[in-house]
Amino acid sequence: MPEGEEFVIPANGVLLIAATPPQDEDNVLARGIEFGVDARKVVRAGLAHLYHVADKQDGDELALPDTGEYLLILRSERDKRATHEAIIDVAGNYFEDKDADTYRTKVWPLHGTLAPRTRDKEEDLDAGTVWRRANPNRVGYHKDAWAEAPYTGLGYDRAASDSRANGGTPGYPNDAIKNKTTEFANDVYVTISEIMFVSDEGKLPQWIELYNSSETQAVNLENWHLEIENYNSEDLGRRVNATLMLGKKTLYPNQTLLIVSRRGQVSEGEHFLDARIYNLWATGAHRKALDMTNRRDTVLSEVGFALRLRDSKQVLIDAVGNLDGNRRTRDEPAWALPSGWTKDGERTSLIRRYVQGTRVALDGTEPDGWIRAADTEFRNVPFDHFFGDVDDWGSPLLRSGGPLPVELEHFGVSGYTASGVVLTWATASEIDNAGFNVLRREGREGVFRVVTPALIAGAGTTGERSTYTFTDTTAKSGVLYFYQIEEISFDGTRQVLAMRRMRGHVTPTHRMLTTFGELKK
Repeated sequence: MPEGEEFVIPANGVLLIAATPPQDEDNVLARGIEFGVDARKVVRAGLAHLYHVADKQDGDELALPDTGEYLLILRSERDKRATHEAIIDVAGNYFEDKDADTYRTKVWPLHGTLAPRTRDKEEDLDAGTVWRRANPNRVGYHKDAWAEAPYTGLGYDRAASDSRANGGTPGYPNDAIKNKTTEFANDVYVTISEIMFVSDEGKLPQWIELYNSSETQAVNLENWHLEIENYNSEDLGRRVNATLMLGKKTLYPNQTLLIVSRRGQVSEGEHFLDARIYNLWATGAHRKALDMTNRRDTVLSEVGFALRLRDSKQVLIDAVGNLDGNRRTRDEPAWALPSGWTKDGERTSLIRRYVQGTRVALDGTEPDGWIRAADTEFRNVPFDHFFGDVDDWGSPLLRSGGPLPVELEHFGVSGYTASGVVLTWATASEIDNAGFNVLRREGREGVFRVVTPALIAGAGTTGERSTYTFTDTTAKSGVLYFYQIEEISFDGTRQVLAMRRMRGHVTPTHRMLTTFGELKK
C-alpha cells in the first residue's frame, strides 16, 4: 500500500481495494473517493467510502484465481520484525495436501501453517460469488468464517444486475443497511420528498417519492408502514384509508425511491430501474388494502390526504398532507392543495422544500413545505424526465429541495480535433443538478458567453460518478480561450464550478493543447 499521512483510513472507515478503477466502463462498482486524495473531500455530498486500485504498473496487481485457491494476508509491516510477521488478518483457502488429515500452506509468511481438515474447509471461496466475513472470531482460512453475500445494490452502479457476482456492500460496512430508527446515524433523515397526486381520472399513475439523506447508510424498508388517509372526494371514487406494510426494498444513501400506484410510461435513461420503484399494484395485499380492482384505481385524493411513514418498530419517520392523519375523524382539509394542473392542462407534482443548504425538510403538513414543480426552474430544463406522461412537470427520483453543490472531480481540455475543441469533465456526486452550461471568453479581458446550444442534462441526484463531454465547434484558430463550467440546479440556482485556461493557440494540427491551473470551486 502507498505510504504517507494522506493514506489513512479514518475510524470506522472502509477501504475498497479494486483490480480496476470504478470509473472503467466494465466495472460495476460505484465510485467513491480515491485513497490518498485531499481528506477534506471525504466528508461531502455523495459516496464517502475510499477505494484503492491495485495497479499493475505500481506492482500491486490484484488478480485472484477463479478457482478460489488463494490466500490473502494483511500485514502492518513490510519487514520481518517478529515471529508473527506483523500479520493482522488472513483470508482464503490456499493450502496444499487436501487429501491429508490437515491442510498445510507454502505461502510465506505462513509457510508450514496447518489448518485442520474439517467440513468447513472442503469448499473454496470460488469466483462468481461475493463472500462476506460472517464470523470475525474464526480464522479467515476457515470456510465457516465466511458466508455468501446476497445482492443489495449498495456500492454498485445503479444499472448493475441482481446477481451473485454483485452481492454484498462493497465500500460500506456489512451492516450498512438499517431497518430501525434506533440503528440510524445522526445524518439519516428519510423524508417524503415529492408527490404526484393527480391522475387524469386514473389514466396516469400517481407516485410518492422517498429520500434518504445519509451518505453512509442505506435503509431497508421491509416491514415499514405507510399510512394513507384520504378525503372522500369525487375523483377518488371510493373511501380509501389504509395502512400498508412495505416489502423488502432498499433506499440507498443520498438517493430516492418511488412508490407508484402502478407502472406507467417513463422517460429514457437509467433512473427508473426496478430497484428504485415500489409498485403498489404488483402486491396483492396492497391492492386489497387500497380497494384497487383495476389498474386505473387511484390511491390519493386530489382534494386532501395525509401520509404517515413509520419504521418497522412503528416509530413515526415523516408526516405530510393537509388532513390530520386520523382516519376516525373524517376531518376537512386544513389547507387547500395547490392545483395539480397547469393552465395548459399538464400535470405537476408537489416538491418538498428543504432548509437552504441542508437535507432537513420543512414541515410537510404545512402549505409552505411544498412548491409545485411547474412553479420552479425545472420548467426550463430542456430534456424529458417523467413518470407517467411526457408532459408532466416533476422530478421523480431526482430529489429537488435546497440546492447543494455538484462535486466536480475533473475539468479539462483534452485536445483539438477536426470538429473543434473537446472539453471533458466528471462529477463525483450531484444533488439537484438539472444540467451544465459551457461558457467561453476570448483572451483575458473578454466576457464569458454560453457556447452550449442547450443545457447539457445532469444526473439529478446521485452519489455515483458521471462524465460529460462537449465539443466547441465554433472555436477559431489562433485565439486564446478561457472556459467555464456552470451548474444549474432544479430551482434555478447557478454556480460556476471551475475555469480552465488554454495555454497556446488553437491550431488545426490536432496536437494536444497544453493546460495549467487548479480547479476553483
